[in-house]
Amino acid sequence: MTQPTRSTSGLAAILASILVLTSQSACSTRPESPEKGVVPAPQTPTTEPAGFQYPTQAYHDRTDNIRDPEFVSLHVDEISSFDVVILGLKKVFTPEGADFVAQLRSRNPDIIVLGVQQVLGRHDAWNRADLRPEYPMAAEMYDLLSPHLLYQMSGEPAMMWETNQMIDPTDGSGDLDRDLLREYVDIIARHAQDYPTAIDGIMHDYMSPSPWLYPDGSVEGTTADVDLDGDGIGSTEDDDDRRLWTAWQKELMREFQDRFGEGFINVANGALGIRDEEAASLMAGILYQHFPRTPWGYTDLEGLEMAFDHAQDRLTPRRGRVWSILDAETGRRAGDVEFRRVASLLTGLPYVWRLGQWREFFGREDLDMDLGAPIGEATRERLENGGVRYERVFENGIAAAEFDEAGIQQGLTVQSR
Repeated sequence: MTQPTRSTSGLAAILASILVLTSQSACSTRPESPEKGVVPAPQTPTTEPAGFQYPTQAYHDRTDNIRDPEFVSLHVDEISSFDVVILGLKKVFTPEGADFVAQLRSRNPDIIVLGVQQVLGRHDAWNRADLRPEYPMAAEMYDLLSPHLLYQMSGEPAMMWETNQMIDPTDGSGDLDRDLLREYVDIIARHAQDYPTAIDGIMHDYMSPSPWLYPDGSVEGTTADVDLDGDGIGSTEDDDDRRLWTAWQKELMREFQDRFGEGFINVANGALGIRDEEAASLMAGILYQHFPRTPWGYTDLEGLEMAFDHAQDRLTPRRGRVWSILDAETGRRAGDVEFRRVASLLTGLPYVWRLGQWREFFGREDLDMDLGAPIGEATRERLENGGVRYERVFENGIAAAEFDEAGIQQGLTVQSR
């Protein structure tokens, strides 16, 4: 779109020229790595944290609670007792958010902090006039991604959610836009320089094997789809499109690992890590939403065995272990909390009791159990009725879960000796 021109003369013209030169000079002073031409990030530590309590719990709260002084003063002590904390990345990269993390680390030097970042779309809220000064990282992301938005083949915006348009990860010629990828990580690296102890890793929210449209993106008389490589074939029928889509996500994890070091923890939710072995190998953990059934309708047994399988054979440990999370969702059936708790004992993975809500605190689940440390790994036994029993022995007792032939949980045991 051509902008209207204005006539400028004399002193006004000179002042305008000075402003342009000043702006260009300011933009050119961003720190760059001489080896790569990219912004270096703080190197995350590689030391293994101390042993976790059993069952181990994670605190998951993406709200602005961590920037509210009253909330922090009331709850920082209890939140620091968690083994893993999951917070909004744009909120951690603020003075108040970074101070909150510093308070956590002063109380618990072994705590792991993961920052949640949407990696496939551009949120409208990142550009709200009242929020841009509050969340400068999000504002920079909005500006970077706005020229790289994805549109349906019909010309309609390709929305991931109602206010979140998907980004186009290509360079316009059918290849991955590596400059965009590096600039994306540059923004996060710059803010990590400002707050070098704010995060141990990123929870990529979310990762998917292919683009999908909200609610279905359809326009009357058209088929809802996107075409990433410009060959006229939609992504639902084009393997090349899907390879480009997943390449952005995989290369993003590689770039983060390279930039932040071997100790950096890449965790992701979504189906990509569950279904794609290469993607899983780039992750240190998977956040299993709505565990155990997930959004894709696994049985209780399938969900549990998936967590075992990924931890043992697919994920790449960082700092001595994998970092998958057995996550919660408000409103699920009552037994899910009990199942997540026992699954945490069996797998050693942290579980989330309740998701954090604005100005509503769900602290550590108060458990009356002291099983001590585990003695070996969980064992699997095939039952006479065709079902399966998992059991793990601890210093002071056992934890077990039984499933029927259809994979539905039939009994949970936590027993002290």
